[in-house]
Amino acid sequence: DDLHEVFAEKEFPKNTKKILFGKIDNKYLSNNIINLSNWSDISDVILGTVTLNDIKVLTSLFYRKPTSKIKQISGQGNSRLYKMRTNNNNVYAIKYYPDLLVDSRPRLSTEFSTLNILHKKNITNVPKAIKKNEDLNIGIYQWIEGKAIKKPNIEDLDQAINFVEKLKSISKKKKLKEIKLASEACLSATELINQIDERYKRLLKIKRNYPNVPFQQNLENFLKNIFKPLWIKVKRDSFHLWPISSRITPLEIDRMTLSPSDFGFHNSLKKNGKITFIDFEYFGWDDPVKLTADFIWHPSMSLKFNHQKKWISSMEKIFSNDKDFMERLLASLPLYGMRWAMIILNDFFPEFINRRKNATKTISYNRYSHLENQLYKANTYCNRVKEYL
Repeated sequence: DDLHEVFAEKEFPKNTKKILFGKIDNKYLSNNIINLSNWSDISDVILGTVTLNDIKVLTSLFYRKPTSKIKQISGQGNSRLYKMRTNNNNVYAIKYYPDLLVDSRPRLSTEFSTLNILHKKNITNVPKAIKKNEDLNIGIYQWIEGKAIKKPNIEDLDQAINFVEKLKSISKKKKLKEIKLASEACLSATELINQIDERYKRLLKIKRNYPNVPFQQNLENFLKNIFKPLWIKVKRDSFHLWPISSRITPLEIDRMTLSPSDFGFHNSLKKNGKITFIDFEYFGWDDPVKLTADFIWHPSMSLKFNHQKKWISSMEKIFSNDKDFMERLLASLPLYGMRWAMIILNDFFPEFINRRKNATKTISYNRYSHLENQLYKANTYCNRVKEYL
């Protein structure tokens, strides 16, 4: 039920399990009440977590290819990933996306349509989209063989630069103007600062909203004593350094680019020297400065200093028609570092932990050591930001 009063009734059966549905204030919760906010979690509690056979059956409802084998693959993000082999030996990637009640972003429709568009525009170093069912929130894609890129070399960087150049080229097409903004697009200094402020405020409320989360005091100490003083200086300085034209007013679409919004070697596979870029759930229009800065700051990226220099100079060349590009980039780099310090701490929210565990197929998981490590990373980011000041 979504009314806590129902479970407070004196005549409520003692042996009946109580599930309170929705985002509920902690004061209405107790040890004998389970709080769930979406139907996927309710299904997991009542029927058990989704099995390989479940995925096989669900997929067969809209893609009638006899399946000989299916297995779950440890994913990089928040979706569950499966490798499916059919009886005629074709191999596909099955992506089971997060419940829309947990995350309202249309990840499936965005990724599926993006891959179709890119292939139509002759950008083929991405997977092919095969079939989707939005009711089941499942997409079927070409299976890409390859290895993760742990230590990128200069040739890998050239391929990433070339991919951005192709995206910039198709961004000139008028028909593509209908594509929506990328997830959490940052089109002005004010918008970027507001996004970071909102993340900061939400993290401050963890102690009150989630009393059972470990390391609450450590988190609060970091936010108030390390992050906040630095954040006050960074947002003041960066705001004044930002070009006036997009300091408050959003960037014009002619200066935006189509962006994967989570672009980097962490979302790529390499085989025989060629890279295929994957994961386009957040694709859309954005400031090319965000794409440039995120490529440098993302926790899964480990660019050498000379690679960073080449990346920035290449982006400056690609977006040379934007007279404010470098000015925005230099003003925004500390801001994006602070933003990533906040994103890293998302795992303190229970819903992020559960989603991550589902996606990565984690069997043994030490939440305490993981959260302690996330705090250490966030602190490291703050130290790195200081180098830009």
